[in-house]
Amino acid sequence: MPPLGRILAGTGFLGLTCRLPLTYREGMVDFGILGPLEITAGGRPLPVQGARTRAVLAMLLVHVGQVVAADGLTGELWAGQPADRAAASLQVRISQLRKALRAVGEADRLITRPPGYLLRVAPGELDAARFEGLARDGATALAARAARAVRAAGARRNRRSPVTPAAATGCTSPTRSSARGTGTSWSCRA
Repeated sequence: MPPLGRILAGTGFLGLTCRLPLTYREGMVDFGILGPLEITAGGRPLPVQGARTRAVLAMLLVHVGQVVAADGLTGELWAGQPADRAAASLQVRISQLRKALRAVGEADRLITRPPGYLLRVAPGELDAARFEGLARDGATALAARAARAVRAAGARRNRRSPVTPAAATGCTSPTRSSARGTGTSWSCRA
């Protein structure tokens, strides 16, 4: 299981215990960018060798679902290099990424689309997107819990407030009981 899976499956950061979403299954391709940069398939890491190849992968994952211009990639990763050498180096790195994906039958995820490249990642396959979803779910759950706590505190406050018979019945003035002459009895005057 990839590191994120190990963290989410048991006690992780700050002792919080989480369960994996149902969409997280062995056999699916997983792209990790929050911790170590990695691609796993079937729970096994795919070999993505070389710092620049990993940098190309990182840039494609940061812009997941978008075409990343080849000029932008070469400008970021091969700044100062002649354009033709940078373009050739980028082609080598793209080829290495496709080779790693092809090893698990996923080469069609990396698409050449003018003016650059697009990495297709399905929902739930990118750890950063899963984290955002879990954080959103956690914020919603905390807000719901806080709302319940406020309602419960209001109910407790209402139970503790003194309720006089007059307030409970809608009567506004106490009258002395004429029969006994002791104490106050509450009655409503019509």
